[in-house]
Amino acid sequence: MSIERARSDLAAARLLFGAGFFDRAVSGAYYATFRAATTALLALDERRKPHHGLIAAFGQKVVLEGGLDPSHGRAINILLELRTTADYAEDEASREIAERAMNDAEQFRDAVESWLRERHPEPRAILRLDTAEKARYRWQSQAQTA
Repeated sequence: MSIERARSDLAAARLLFGAGFFDRAVSGAYYATFRAATTALLALDERRKPHHGLIAAFGQKVVLEGGLDPSHGRAINILLELRTTADYAEDEASREIAERAMNDAEQFRDAVESWLRERHPEPRAILRLDTAEKARYRWQSQAQTA
């Protein structure tokens, strides 16, 4: 996971928004925050699955213990709820909801990126994990669920 991937998810969400796919834009906004939160936890050598476990660990390790503004902990919870509704409910997300989700995701991603830069002298190593680290993360995640 990386901040670059979060940027890519948010850019895709904006394209979907522009094409009128508001549900998909909400989902993409959530996944941008999910990837940014995962990157922050990896920087702390924390690995969590599934979504609720990652969000709880993010709240504990990054917000409460790490000093990130609590509004970002609330934002990822709200975005998960919006994503779940967008993905599974019959009603479609409105333009306003999708726009708010993307704005919240962008603020979240920027805050996490700043938080990472403040805590790590070599942010490139954290902000863009190499292929070996990604493979190790996948392997460890699979081992935890087995």
